[in-house]
This record gives sequence, C-alpha cells and structure tokens, in this order.
Amino acid sequence: MGRPAKFDHEAVLDAALRVLERGGPGALTAVAVCQELKAPSGSFYHRFASRDALKVELWLRCAERFQAALCEVLDGPGPVREVAHAAVRAFVLRARQHRGEALMLGAYRREELIEGAWPP
Repeated sequence: MGRPAKFDHEAVLDAALRVLERGGPGALTAVAVCQELKAPSGSFYHRFASRDALKVELWLRCAERFQAALCEVLDGPGPVREVAHAAVRAFVLRARQHRGEALMLGAYRREELIEGAWPP
C-alpha cells in the first residue's frame, strides 16, 4: 500500500491560483506549482498529465465558482433591474476578492486552453 497523499487535488489547484495571482498566466508552470506546495513534481504529475490539463481544470473550477456566485444573486428576490445591478456588483466584488480566479478566466477563453481534444 502506498503512502497517503500529502496534497489533494484541490490543494494543487489552490497553489496554482496563488502562483497565477503573483506572476500572471506565464508563471503558471508545474515547477512553480510544486515550489508553491513545497512538493516533489510527482505530486503534480500524479494529478495532472500536463500544464494544459491543470489549466483546463483550474479554468473550469474558476468558471463554476463565478457562475455559482452570480446565480445566487440572480435567483434573489426583487425587480429585474435591481437584481441585474446586484449581479454586476457581485461580479466586480468577486473579481476583486478572488483575483486569481478572475485572472484565470480573463487570460483564457475555453477554446484557447489547449489544442485538440481536452484531457479526460
């Protein structure tokens, strides 16, 4: 039986967000993520086949979180105009509070993340 994992999938994605927030999209490398985690490269490659696979999963997680936050506001009570204004304010606030997520979503369009087929 192998050793228990020291870093789970979410911890690696969280580290990737911190790297992205500090250095921008170009800084998002497997080496940088491993340095952020203080982990060997196996911790990265055990979970992600490549940097592109990491970017895809990170982008999807960021998009899901932004969308969930917006849907929560949009589902709120009130006149449509007030709800729409609240959604815009919530979007801006989320981008300020979660800068790494906003950078990830702004840096890549879904179609640009990888060439060819998406990883499984």
